[in-house]
Amino acid sequence: SKHEPECVDELRGHRGGVTSLAVGRQKLVTGSADQTLKVWDLVVLKEEAALVGHTGLVHGILLLNNLCVSVSQDKSIRFWDLRSGECVTMFETKSRGQYGLAVHELKLISAPCRDHM
Repeated sequence: SKHEPECVDELRGHRGGVTSLAVGRQKLVTGSADQTLKVWDLVVLKEEAALVGHTGLVHGILLLNNLCVSVSQDKSIRFWDLRSGECVTMFETKSRGQYGLAVHELKLISAPCRDHM
């Protein structure tokens, strides 16, 4: 038998379009053009928390256990404790904005936006 994808629900909560997401440990974290991140419980499909602090569109999200790392158009990389919902560390970068994240051997790698001339 064929297994067809099925939409079972829609998660609504952002005021802007969703621009990034990451899944881990029965949680979904979404980033948005509204400059926030939302933490969703995938078991009950409800919003658990809003992570507020970026001042630009959220481009990338990475989940590492109870830590969420986000990058934004505001030139910052923020580290969030998912248990408290608080931003625990922030780095300002010199590039025009950050667009992607990866981890390799416990090193955080970010992808900056380049100015095109």
